[in-house]
Amino acid sequence: MDEQSVEQWRAEHREQCLNECRGRRFVLKTFTAYPSLRSLKPTEDGWYFSEPFTGQDYDAEAFWVCEDGWDHEHCHVCDLHIEPSDEYWECVEYAPTGTRLSWQLCSECYRLLTTPSA
Repeated sequence: MDEQSVEQWRAEHREQCLNECRGRRFVLKTFTAYPSLRSLKPTEDGWYFSEPFTGQDYDAEAFWVCEDGWDHEHCHVCDLHIEPSDEYWECVEYAPTGTRLSWQLCSECYRLLTTPSA
C-alpha cells in the first residue's frame, strides 16, 4: 500500500469511528492509572496479555495484579494515547448486547465529533 493509500484508509477509518460515536453520550473525565491483570507467561507470539482489573475473579496461576498497570487508554478515533492526568471523553452508553461501549475520545476528536460540518 503506498503512502497516499494509507492516508486515505486512515481518513476513512477516522470518519467511520466518528460516525459510530455520533448521537452517543460522552462525559468529560481525567484519566488516572488503575490496576491491570497481566499474564504470567507470554503468548506464542511473545506478547503478554493485559486487561483492566476491576476486582473480577482471575486465575492466580495465569495472571498477577499489576498496580497502576493500566496506564493509558487509546482514542477510539485517532488512537492517540490518553495518559494519566489527560482529560478525555468517555462514552457512557451500552451496546444492544448489554455490554458497555468502551470508547474514549481525545479532546480533539471530541471537538470534531461535536462541531457541525460546514
